Amino acid sequence: MKASAKIAAVLLLGGSTIAVAQPIPVDRDRRVDEHVHDQGDRALAGWVPLADHYAANGDQQMVTVGVGTGRFHRLRVEAERGRPYLRTLDVRFADGTLQRIQLGRMLRPGESTVVDLNGGERRIVSIMVRTQPDARATYSIMAER
Repeated sequence: MKASAKIAAVLLLGGSTIAVAQPIPVDRDRRVDEHVHDQGDRALAGWVPLADHYAANGDQQMVTVGVGTGRFHRLRVEAERGRPYLRTLDVRFADGTLQRIQLGRMLRPGESTVVDLNGGERRIVSIMVRTQPDARATYSIMAER
């Protein structure tokens, strides 16, 4: 009986040692100076994510939003990784109209730009983002209600 108690104690201690020794995952691709928003970030109150970490690896990327997402009056584009060069945003609305937003600028990691949508709060169907191709650059788009 004493031997089985010793074996149980060794197994229990060994199991906790293994759990403590588990490595903590590290995102080695993310640069230290990049700003990552926390879910509770006050600056993002009222902002709804539409595109998360989209890669700027081609001339254009289509972001499908859908009218069920709600009405918005501003868009915020933020560089997540690398330095995406954003040419234009073509925002298509539920009423069939299109708003072309000329950006023509590069964003540094963590930097963002905010643009107003014409006509106040509107339902967005899709956003065509035109970029300069850069396989290392990613961006996110958020909309404000």
